[in-house]
Amino acid sequence: MSYRVSLARTVMFALVYLAAALVGRLTVLDDAGLGLVWPAAGIGVVWLCAQRPTSHYWIDPITLFAISYISNVLTGASAATSLAAAVASTVQGLIFVALIRRWRPSLWGAGGTEPMRSPRDLWILLTATFAATACGGGCWARAAVGCSVRTTPGCIR
Repeated sequence: MSYRVSLARTVMFALVYLAAALVGRLTVLDDAGLGLVWPAAGIGVVWLCAQRPTSHYWIDPITLFAISYISNVLTGASAATSLAAAVASTVQGLIFVALIRRWRPSLWGAGGTEPMRSPRDLWILLTATFAATACGGGCWARAAVGCSVRTTPGCIR
């Protein structure tokens, strides 16, 4: 894939991710600071799966991180909450892509062209999803523990 095509796809995914993040922020409860749903998580995974690993692949996770952080800040989240959300979203996407490329490199989205054909493929997909979500949740837990120890203003509630 040429650099221009990859950059155009990055811009397209960035816009879709931003729209999904804004929709997710519409579901924030008053005091929680977190959205009830986060459709941007799925968009982020598809984005990182669609882009092939090249020398300029790093642009995509950095862009995903920046959009996640900025969309949260612009919609009223604290800087700490926005940072934790951006880290969690980026980590989730990268962990999912790394696992699916390792366990089933022949599948579409993992670098191959094969569709899912068996229950084994589905279990691998579900396991990668669960592991990525757990890692993202770990990022949130670490941010919350760090904030509760310091009692810093603007920390995650």
